[in-house]
Amino acid sequence: MKRIITTLLAAAMLCSMGIAAYAAEPAGESPVPSVVVLSEEPETTAAEDPAVLRDVRLVNENGQNLLIKTWEVPADYDPERLTEADMEKGGYRYKKSYVMLISENNQVDTKLASQTITVTHQEKDGAAARLLPLMDYDQDGYKGQLALQSDSIYTEAAQKNNYAYTVTDTKEYTGLERNDPYSIPKKTVKNGVTLELADIDWTPMGEGSYRAAASYTGTAYGSNVTEYTSTATYLGEVTKETLGSVTYAVVYEGSPIPLPAPVYWPYGLAAVALVGGIIAGVLLWKNRRNAKIYALVDGEYRVVQKIRISYIDPIIDLTAPSLGPASREYLILIDRSAAKHLNNQFLRVICADGTVKEHRLVNNGYGCKLKVGSIPAGEGA
Repeated sequence: MKRIITTLLAAAMLCSMGIAAYAAEPAGESPVPSVVVLSEEPETTAAEDPAVLRDVRLVNENGQNLLIKTWEVPADYDPERLTEADMEKGGYRYKKSYVMLISENNQVDTKLASQTITVTHQEKDGAAARLLPLMDYDQDGYKGQLALQSDSIYTEAAQKNNYAYTVTDTKEYTGLERNDPYSIPKKTVKNGVTLELADIDWTPMGEGSYRAAASYTGTAYGSNVTEYTSTATYLGEVTKETLGSVTYAVVYEGSPIPLPAPVYWPYGLAAVALVGGIIAGVLLWKNRRNAKIYALVDGEYRVVQKIRISYIDPIIDLTAPSLGPASREYLILIDRSAAKHLNNQFLRVICADGTVKEHRLVNNGYGCKLKVGSIPAGEGA
């Protein structure tokens, strides 16, 4: 009983305190801290709107309350679209004052770039002297430096100079019977060049034999490289900065909202509700069911009815039709509060055979429990 009333009083006091706090709010300006962060989580205004709300702050500047909302929008976004209708917050009405550009946010794109260059040189191994280890890159807005890839250098001849030169050879023939030029070969080959017979030098060897030294001559052709061309590839990461987004701050000026005149009727309503709640709680408590009747059915006790035992004339009727079929044995449990009121009183029990049994109730601090045989064995269910 005390617990229910205490709960009802607490609920009513909370309700009346809420009403009183509103009515007692002073009509003057409430103090506002210099900076209050209301939100730091990104928030989009709508599914199709690319504007992202980055920050919301309340600022007191020279006595003026300001609400500042910071937005991040695409570069081509119209900042006037960020303006919202007048709003109310913390007892102030805020109206848009101005829009301020905070920053232009560049985004950096990176890619891998390559460039091939060609150089000329006179020496076959002269490419290394003509190629720098690094080169600057500046194309389509991307800038950076590329590094020479040494294994990519390829060199080939670009210009050649053709020339002719004389090739000579001397061959000796011995054991010739006479100094007849027709016995000497008119041509010979040296290093792939065909030579023509140019002169014969005869030497008598005695006993009618001769030795001939034949001189041959011819023209060979060759070429040498006067200029080489080398190609090389430079490779590296380059970057490009573009305007990705713009950050704007929309500033709203706040003015106090006049408070309505005090209203007192809620006090009366709260008092009526409190009294009504207490009365209802008391009635519910007094008329609650304070005992349970268990019947022995198929070897186990089952609840067949919850009843209220009167504190003035405590009686239990086991012949009531609401109990169902009669049982040989009943178990009656009386709760702790009722047992306290019925302590040392006699409880009358009307059995199914019409007899009345009296039981003296003794409160043990946990309620009362008693078994009652309703009908003799062999009768009933």
